[in-house]
Amino acid sequence: MDNTLRDSFFCPDCHKGLIVSDIELSCQHCAKDFRIEGEIPRFVQGSTHENFAIQWKKFADVQLDSKNKTTCSRDRLLDQTEMRPEDFKGKTVLEIGCGAGRFTEVLLGFGAKVVSSDYSAAVEACAQSNDLFRKKGQLVNAQADVFALPFKKRSFDMVVGLGMLQHTGNANKALQCLWECVKPGGILIVDRYQISLRSWYPFKYLIRPFVMRLPAMTILRLAQRTCAFFIPIQLFLLSHLQGQGIKKYFRYMVNRSLISTFPLNLQIEGKLDADTAYRWSVLDTFDMWAPRYDEPATFGVWKKELLSLPEGEVIVCKSCGQGNTGVVRRKI
Repeated sequence: MDNTLRDSFFCPDCHKGLIVSDIELSCQHCAKDFRIEGEIPRFVQGSTHENFAIQWKKFADVQLDSKNKTTCSRDRLLDQTEMRPEDFKGKTVLEIGCGAGRFTEVLLGFGAKVVSSDYSAAVEACAQSNDLFRKKGQLVNAQADVFALPFKKRSFDMVVGLGMLQHTGNANKALQCLWECVKPGGILIVDRYQISLRSWYPFKYLIRPFVMRLPAMTILRLAQRTCAFFIPIQLFLLSHLQGQGIKKYFRYMVNRSLISTFPLNLQIEGKLDADTAYRWSVLDTFDMWAPRYDEPATFGVWKKELLSLPEGEVIVCKSCGQGNTGVVRRKI
């Protein structure tokens, strides 16, 4: 493990440095020990976000650019941040909510040194997907709570939280916790679902109250069956609604239907094979229905929250395909 990454771990309770061994991290100040299991430090226990562990372990390869042969994750990171690959090279990056590691892979490919963390056991999928970089010492993983991060404050060149704020139960507090880890001159990269007509998914919020309390595996089976039924219909409709004019508005309605159609559009464009498109659609549909928390925000609220970060300079604040996105630099 790179010494810079190794030294980034701090006790989440007393914020003192930790002694690292092969089996645990120990705090000599408050006598707390944190186990290392599967070469991953574990700072949390519980099943609050069990659904994420299930989805990212089962679909670990689906959104990885190296596996699906697209550049979707790379493009999303660069488009949302308005940055270049060289801007990440040599930087020490803290990634929170890493899931299976779709952005971890991109960051590592750009030459960053990365600490990737997730609350759930999904972090194991991230570690496995990027095992080569772990062996080289360029990546270290951790299972940790965003509200009690086990990292030294103001110590990272970049802190990345993509696709996670809305699922924390308190998005603005989570944003503040991420910001605490950004060093002077460093940047925060974040996004959050948006409340707007463009980001309106009516069936998602109609279905969630009825299914979100079911066992995660039950929701997954429901998503699989629903996708298997609707995908042929969606593919037929979308393939006949390509182009502009009135077709664009009908396509908008189809894309706001019961299941995720983003991968189906990629399939129609020839960027995904049918099996990957199906699995990606199931993954995204499950991701819409299963999370305990889902807290979108209007663009106005999002902008206000970014501007309220102390010592912050907002570099990017805009709407994107994922909703709201932002890049904030901590002033020196």
